[in-house]
Amino acid sequence: YLIIDQLHDDGAALKACALVCREWLPRSRYHLFRDLVVKSNHEQNDFEAFSELLDLSRHVREYICNLTLRGENLPIPGTHWPRVLLPGQQQPQVTLQFLRDLIDRLPALRTLLLASVRCTDSTLDPPTTAHSPRALERLTIQPPGPVPDNFIHVLNVLGLFSEIGSFALSFGTWSDTDINVNDALNEVCWPPEGPYIRTLEIVSLRACWLSVLLQTIARRCSRREGALHSLGVGLASE
Repeated sequence: YLIIDQLHDDGAALKACALVCREWLPRSRYHLFRDLVVKSNHEQNDFEAFSELLDLSRHVREYICNLTLRGENLPIPGTHWPRVLLPGQQQPQVTLQFLRDLIDRLPALRTLLLASVRCTDSTLDPPTTAHSPRALERLTIQPPGPVPDNFIHVLNVLGLFSEIGSFALSFGTWSDTDINVNDALNEVCWPPEGPYIRTLEIVSLRACWLSVLLQTIARRCSRREGALHSLGVGLASE
């Protein structure tokens, strides 16, 4: 497999290798699908097409290790300007249910990046099959702006995992009018113990929401020895 490994960043060559013989197919697929970036917008039904692709191409699931879901807005018609949110457009979004179903189908997933994607609706249906939260090496959330997002929905994404090696959150715009920390804590949907989080990297977060995050970790992870041994914080101006 040395030849295939040397072509790890050459998509065209890997596709050709996948057609050489049956023995070369698994290794070629590993390099083709290991790092996957999926782009979508709300007008394209968010990321439903990707979910349908995983249903139709089940052989792809086991190779996806590093997944990025990146929201893209439509370009300004007739221009080459950067993509912006046009009047009447909604930000690309994912629900907690969608993420749980997606994660359950990706057994090799190690890192997940949600970039310019709005997290909505923390309602979860009872799992149709045995659901066991899995460990994740790194979870990164880069929320869209400037419309305020619901921080609780973002926080509930963490509860989908049993362990997160590193969680990074940056530059969100959060709705926090008349926030009540205790009420916010009651809305967090985490399992009784977890997730085990080793490192937090927080940039531009208001102190009230940082308090909710840290208190949630203290309440749910206090019985787990060694939880949260590294914390980096950059607070947003109030």
